Amino acid sequence: MNHRGFRFGEWHVEVAGNALRMGETRVALEPRAMDVLRYLCRHPHAVVPAEELLEKCWGSTELGDNPVHKAIAQLRKALGDSSTDPRYIETVRKRGYRAIAEVVEEAPRPDAWDGGSPFRGLAAFEESHAAIFFGRVQAATRLRQTVLDQVSGGCAMALVLGASGSGKTSLVRAGLLPQLMVANGGLVAVDCPLHMDCADLGGSGLLGALAAVLLDAERDGAPLFDGVDAVSLGRRLRDEPAAVAAALSPPGPTRLAVFVDRLEAVFRAAAGDAERAAFFHALDRLARANVLVLLACRNDFYPQLMAVPEMMALKTRGGHFDIDPPDGAGIAQMVREPARAARLTFERDAGTGAALDDVLCDAARASPDVLPLLQYCLDELYRQRGDDGLLRFDVFRRLGGIEGALGVRAEQVVAALPAAQQAALPHVLSLLVAVGDEQHAVTARRPAWEALATEPQRELVRALVDARLLVSELSGEVPCFGVAHEALLRRWPRVADWIERHRQDLQVRTRVTAQAERWAAGGKPKDLLLPRGSQVNGGRGLLAAGEVTLTPVAREFVQRSVNRVKLGQRIVIVVMMLFMLLAVLAGVLGLRARTAQHEAERHRTEAESLMGFMLGDFADRLRPLGRLDLLDSVSGKALAYLAAAGERDSLTARVQRAGTLNLIAEVATARGQPDKARQALEAAQVSLAPHAGSTDDPGALETMSVTASDLGKLHLERGEHDSAERHFRQSLALVTLLAKRFDDANHWNQVANLHNSLGAVAMARKEYDKAAGHFEKSVALNRRAAASRPDERKYAGGLANSLQWLGEAMTGSGRHADAARCHAEEGTLLEALHRSAPDELLWRSRLVYALWHQGNARLDEGRRPAALAAYTRARELAADLTTRDPTNQQWQVDLMRLRLRELEAQPATPQVVRVLEDLQRQGTAMSTADPDNPELRELVGQLRDGMAGVRAAVSSR
Repeated sequence: MNHRGFRFGEWHVEVAGNALRMGETRVALEPRAMDVLRYLCRHPHAVVPAEELLEKCWGSTELGDNPVHKAIAQLRKALGDSSTDPRYIETVRKRGYRAIAEVVEEAPRPDAWDGGSPFRGLAAFEESHAAIFFGRVQAATRLRQTVLDQVSGGCAMALVLGASGSGKTSLVRAGLLPQLMVANGGLVAVDCPLHMDCADLGGSGLLGALAAVLLDAERDGAPLFDGVDAVSLGRRLRDEPAAVAAALSPPGPTRLAVFVDRLEAVFRAAAGDAERAAFFHALDRLARANVLVLLACRNDFYPQLMAVPEMMALKTRGGHFDIDPPDGAGIAQMVREPARAARLTFERDAGTGAALDDVLCDAARASPDVLPLLQYCLDELYRQRGDDGLLRFDVFRRLGGIEGALGVRAEQVVAALPAAQQAALPHVLSLLVAVGDEQHAVTARRPAWEALATEPQRELVRALVDARLLVSELSGEVPCFGVAHEALLRRWPRVADWIERHRQDLQVRTRVTAQAERWAAGGKPKDLLLPRGSQVNGGRGLLAAGEVTLTPVAREFVQRSVNRVKLGQRIVIVVMMLFMLLAVLAGVLGLRARTAQHEAERHRTEAESLMGFMLGDFADRLRPLGRLDLLDSVSGKALAYLAAAGERDSLTARVQRAGTLNLIAEVATARGQPDKARQALEAAQVSLAPHAGSTDDPGALETMSVTASDLGKLHLERGEHDSAERHFRQSLALVTLLAKRFDDANHWNQVANLHNSLGAVAMARKEYDKAAGHFEKSVALNRRAAASRPDERKYAGGLANSLQWLGEAMTGSGRHADAARCHAEEGTLLEALHRSAPDELLWRSRLVYALWHQGNARLDEGRRPAALAAYTRARELAADLTTRDPTNQQWQVDLMRLRLRELEAQPATPQVVRVLEDLQRQGTAMSTADPDNPELRELVGQLRDGMAGVRAAVSSR
């Protein structure tokens, strides 16, 4: 099987990427599982014994069959296969395994791209992405010529130098190697490219990591080091590199290529000078044996490179290649050509006429991190593309443009996480970031997952991996994670600030870690501990601050150094006495802590009771007053209490958290902030998700119902009718369950409100008869509730709301007389409610809408003076509402709409035209201040249409 990949049944096998792909689905495999799959597919339909797989893939049969069974199980899970009804891998009892699906070698991809996103985000381009790698034709051609010159000179080695993020890896893997891998590649034809990432050495050292890569070398489909393990091959590279190079030397026209990426990591690895020298010597011997050796290194490590004799000699031979930033034409190709291959289009701004691809090209030319930032921005545009493949301006602006996309996305991901996970970010950063001891260069590390000590730390890393800001992969069979690109360390302001604040500590850690590795390798002798003075003080400072993570070995090394300098031999006695004292003290403090714990539990119970009152009865009493500031204050106090109380998984805490978020969403909606409301509601859903479908707690069910209903309202306002109906029906099911259990007016009213919401969806679809059916159910339920509790105003208000909706549905179906009766009864109810509670703004606002509907009904009946009177009174009440609460944007919009209806009901005169012009200027100013608010845009359109109608009426006179 070649490294380009092959087809196995319905799956495409990406050999170089250790993954399976079928359409948009991509499943990662462990390297050993990929070895097993490739070996089985080299012998399709043949039974391969487990012993043979052990020998070929593990290099030994002493491990037993368990590794083979584990690899087969992983392959079956990834392929969606079954051991009892196999379609891909069949188990032949007591004999072995065989590949039964069709195996087909694949030709290179055509120009059209159907492999998902044509943009790589923060990941580098690989050989399989050659079809979408553009903008580097000249650089690839010059690099190829450099390689040809070096091959002709007898040492097939080239070094690519450039800044971090300049595209070194992509140029080699997607620009150069695919050219050399084509048939009849000329002087340099490559049939087996291998890739070594120096930042992922694991624990095997430089030569061991190089040996592990060379084990994958093949010639004509057969391994060149069959039966050899990485440890023994690494020893041979150290002791007899010429013999290993001779084994890899090509006998025919094609040759092996080894690409050593991120070479700068070699200079900050724990390897000693002797191992580093042996590593470069081995690479030089490979290149002189006609193995193509390609190196990529950051140019800020150039002084260290020039201290290596082989690299200095390579420079003398002209083997150094400096990669330049792309020019304007190159950037344009990077933006447009992959999009064209993937059949994507760029939006054109209706206001300015500018095309999004032109804007991207202009912005990219000014950025020093142009390639990773541009690719990340393009990939995010692709992820949020329209159904027709349109890359949109609104997404680009929301991302913050090219410069802000990476930082904005990272901040969005972190801000959406719970407080405990956000608090874990400094610890994770200390694992990810390294600063050079001498040059102060900032580089990325690849820590193991086991270095994450707490669940919030692991959840934070998983979230960043899911957002493709970090990557998770195997390094030497150890699960590791790291930044997808070092640009993240420079372009995320929070991270850049953290690095700057801790730069000195990170430098000290780099030095201490290297010294600790040498100390541990030498058997931990005392004479290698940190000496007295600045070095031991620096290490002690790291331990005291605790903000920069140390490995267990480094922590032990520093601690032993501190102990040796400060206390010497007498420290043992002092520590023993101290431990005895601490044991007695711990007993006393334990008793006191137990008492304090009981007291804290009592206070917490009292606080939770107060929280329940604030989010329940108190908030319900504030709503009729229409005071958004008070409701906002309640939600803020509740959220502050929950944050101070920390993350708790109890149902009570989750219900309180979700209730607080629902209240925040309610205030945000009233203030015209739908995105903030949606985020709060989705967070509330996440908070209660562990208990969804598994609890019968009334408070939890009611909170889930409110969350689903409010999400449905947001979807309805955005015109997403199917999503709105799904959420409303989910809420209706929960409330119906509660209504059957309690059978009281409160739950009848809630069921009625959900029928109103479903009717509103039908109204939006212009299904008026279906809508009327929902509203009639709502009217019946609310009449029942109002009759059972005549002392509760909210049930009479609910009945008025249902009558309003029923009247609108009847108007839509042409039943104007019935609609007028509904609106008349609605007005009667709300007049009574307003008289009974004149200070409750809720009824005043509802009366405004009732008068509005009456005016509409009278206008439909041709009773213009009566309609004008209703509009005028409604407008006066609305003006009073906006005076009482200026923060309620909805009331301000309604006031302007009522003023428009009032003017439209009057005879068309030049005075009316002037008033409308003032209204239109006010509406345009509000929409300009909040351009993403759809309701303000709709208001401007209504004012514009009303102005046109009145002007036409004046002109016709």
